[in-house]
Amino acid sequence: MFKLKAKPLLVLCICVLFSFLTPPASVSDLIEKLEAYLAYYTPEKVYVHHDKPYYSAGDTIWFATYLTHGISHMASAPSKLVYVEVVSTDGSIVAKRDIFIKEGTGSGDIALPDTLVSDTYQLRAYTSFMRNFDPDFFFQRELRIENMQSPSFDEADVSGSTAQLRSEEMKNYSDLVRLQFFPEGGDLVEGLWSTVGFKATGPDGKGVEIEGEVSDNTGKKIADIKTTRFGMGKFLMQPVAGESYKATFKFGMEKMQVPLPTAKPSGYVMTMTNVSPKYVTLKVEAAGGESTDGGTVVGHVRGVVFLTLPASDGQPLQGLIPKENLPEGVAQFTFFDKKGQPQAERIVYIDQPDKRPVARLDGLQATYKKRSKVDLAIMMAEADAASTSHLSVAVVDKTKVQFDPHSDDIVSYLLMTSDIKGDIENPGYYFDEDNKDRVPALDNLMLTQGWRRFTWKDIMEDKKPDINHLVEPGFSIAGRVTDFFFPSKPVKSKVTITGTEADGDLWSAETEADDDGYFLFTALDIDDTARVVIQTPNEKKMSKKGGKKDFVEGGNVNLATKIVVNETKSPEIKYGEMAVEELVSSKAIAAYLEEARKVKEIEAAFAKQDVVILDELQVEGERVRTGERFNKPGMTYKKPTRRLDVDSLTRTTQFLSVFEVFIGRTPGVRVVGSYPNYDLIIRGASSLTGSINPLYILNGSIVDVSFINTIPVDRVDFVDVLTGTGATMYGSMGAGGVVAVYLKDGSEVDESFVPKGSLGMIHPGFYHAREFYTPDYSTKKESQVRTDIRPTLYWKGGLKTAEGVPAKLEFYTSDVASTFEVRVEGITEDGRPFVKTEEFVVN
Repeated sequence: MFKLKAKPLLVLCICVLFSFLTPPASVSDLIEKLEAYLAYYTPEKVYVHHDKPYYSAGDTIWFATYLTHGISHMASAPSKLVYVEVVSTDGSIVAKRDIFIKEGTGSGDIALPDTLVSDTYQLRAYTSFMRNFDPDFFFQRELRIENMQSPSFDEADVSGSTAQLRSEEMKNYSDLVRLQFFPEGGDLVEGLWSTVGFKATGPDGKGVEIEGEVSDNTGKKIADIKTTRFGMGKFLMQPVAGESYKATFKFGMEKMQVPLPTAKPSGYVMTMTNVSPKYVTLKVEAAGGESTDGGTVVGHVRGVVFLTLPASDGQPLQGLIPKENLPEGVAQFTFFDKKGQPQAERIVYIDQPDKRPVARLDGLQATYKKRSKVDLAIMMAEADAASTSHLSVAVVDKTKVQFDPHSDDIVSYLLMTSDIKGDIENPGYYFDEDNKDRVPALDNLMLTQGWRRFTWKDIMEDKKPDINHLVEPGFSIAGRVTDFFFPSKPVKSKVTITGTEADGDLWSAETEADDDGYFLFTALDIDDTARVVIQTPNEKKMSKKGGKKDFVEGGNVNLATKIVVNETKSPEIKYGEMAVEELVSSKAIAAYLEEARKVKEIEAAFAKQDVVILDELQVEGERVRTGERFNKPGMTYKKPTRRLDVDSLTRTTQFLSVFEVFIGRTPGVRVVGSYPNYDLIIRGASSLTGSINPLYILNGSIVDVSFINTIPVDRVDFVDVLTGTGATMYGSMGAGGVVAVYLKDGSEVDESFVPKGSLGMIHPGFYHAREFYTPDYSTKKESQVRTDIRPTLYWKGGLKTAEGVPAKLEFYTSDVASTFEVRVEGITEDGRPFVKTEEFVVN
């Protein structure tokens, strides 16, 4: 922290972090409120590092999850459970992984269904506690997934650069160019010089190039405007009383005009300069009868206040702020007047590239031969060699897997993207020191963006977000107990839960439903998928008069109650328009798909060779006729629209519900909700009031959807979907389509499906990441005859360096002569993220 004394031309600075000139009482109170706010509503951040920027259907996404405290970026976030999802454009959850976080990180993988259609999907990650705030705080990244059978582009006709593609598209959208103006500090004020930032964007939200001028209402030119990087720029002007201003510019062949914000007759202007690597200059001026007297500038990085600069002697409030002791990140400066009201605000980026940790890749050679061993040790450079760091690493073929060098990585995301409003185009550009204009471009970005973690207005008014989602140190299960025969009547009761995991481990817990029947189990350490039973114990209570019992006896279970578990819905999807730039990687994706196709052909060829022919077996008993198992009692139709044979489906994880067999396998059938409260919507099935849910049939009998949710998947034989004429026999009930579930022989519908005082369910546990397969070519094996053309040579999450001990890894090169990239992302124990990339050649 610094102590700053304001003078007209000279400001003395003393670099003492976290010490202040005494601010006015109103500002002191405000800072105390901020500290209390952040202490109670501890912000969290999630970042996901994955092996490739795009995938083909059937691929596996290998990923590492990083969960940090939102202020310090240290591994001290209270949550220990992160949800990682792949979401389609219609809002369906294609895949979900529940990742346990240890020491701030956790690993996982997602095997993508090979039936996924070519589209842009969203990879997102969040904690339960993060759901109390704006979903923009979630980690969100668009992923292109292509199906080799139906790519979204003609691979034989992939050509053109980014600029060419966007230029052709934009010709049709010239009337949709948006030009916005951002006066520094917030407002234009008559008589005061102001820097005005501007941003020109196209219909895809990306920056476009424009050139023009600003003029007053008499036509006199005030300033020239010309975009620099990503459609942004700035100019200087001094508004005059009674004048209005407009910008005239050309985009393509179009000439357009946009009015500037109206200047205020009185107010404040904050001016900041951030071009020096050592200092930030600050100045606050007032006009129109306003004064900076009694006002204070407050500066903070991620909510940690490092500056309070009070004004004195009626002079402009000025400061020269040294960066040396400041943490890197987005700094917000706010001027509060003598009444404690915020009047001007500006964010700047405190750039500290020299203080970022540096990873070192020891043992990496410049060249290797095919199928040769690579031994690698990852270590932090000298300054951080003794510290602990957590990291993940991917090794990919650069000719098939092309990372955008300016996309978000763990450094740009944690330090910048996660803390400011709006989408940021190519955030990595501002962190690449080879870009000579990155510093002025970064300042233009700060001029046109805004701090988004909290607002001073909310802090001043003690406005706090509602906490509807608790911190999860483990899994949570919430629900309600009601009277079985009168479901609207709540029951206050003890509630027990017992779980049996796949390895036989047994655990249990107890809680109590409140007066409204609601109960909650928290911090459940479910290490693996478990069969869970929730029950209300039979308390055998009698009325005071000794009359009728309040509870029906049923052994140890109160059979007079019904237990319903709350649906844990995934957050709503916020999907903007896909940027036209998403098409620019078509050439790279086409090359990747061709390689993926070859890999599958090789695997298929060797799979045939691996078939073992068994000796002839003599089978005694009745021969089952073809198709007989699909002729079930109660089946009133001849042929369904679609049929899912459950046992024949390839599954990478256990199905928790019969509804999960539909995910990624049945075009036109959308799974909504989440376990254990799934439902379906069938495309094209609707009524006059909109889309409606289907009719559910179990072994020929109409049942409620909740009934279907309770059926163990291993008891289901097959599921039929009926639409159109196939559903008409059910009349208006079948307007939303029909879903018919048939159980295996011997799995009859009985009272076990109607839970009384007890509810059984399968609950997912923490996901256990599979091991990334790397062949060992140190010895010759018959299985190694196959051609090795893997685009990802190696992946590993959960790596750690500590006290001078490096993270060691080894793998073999493939049969591909190419250039390969080693990409390391990670974070130190004191919360400083880092990225390291190096290349090697295989010939």
